Order: sequence, then structure tokens, then C-alpha cells
Amino acid sequence: DVSVGEILVHGLKAMLKSKVPLCYFLHTLIEDYCCENLFFYLEIEQYKVFMFESPKAQLKAAQYIYITYLDASSKIEVNIDEKI
Repeated sequence: DVSVGEILVHGLKAMLKSKVPLCYFLHTLIEDYCCENLFFYLEIEQYKVFMFESPKAQLKAAQYIYITYLDASSKIEVNIDEKI
């Protein structure tokens, strides 16, 4: 796992690669009602490196991310400027 020293040096990127500090960060986000931002970020990071079977499977995953985090009717929509 990632040490506190590494997090102090490398910041958020190191914390997002950790297990225990990431759980504490998630707990804080849940209390502040903005955990969807972390979930969205982690989904995008996983999407970028995932090896899809086909373009159709990749499109289905992208649509899932859109419906889950970006669609106006989503229950966990990320808070971004509507122009974006």
C-alpha cells in the first residue's frame, strides 16, 4: 500500500492508488455529499486502461458512465458546468 510519506510527496495521485487512505478520503467525500466525483474519476481511470473485447463493448461502457454520472436524470450526477 502507499505510505503517508508518499502521499505527502505525491499528493492526490498517490492517495488514489492507496487502499486505506482512499477509504478515509471516500468517507470524507460521503460526509460532504460529493462522493460521486471520486466514483466518476475512478471509473474513467479504469475505462482508460481497460482492454475491451470490441468497439461495441467499449461504447456500452462509455454509455454506462454517461448515464451514471453525466446524464441530468442520474441519481449520482457529478457537479460540472452544464456547458461541459
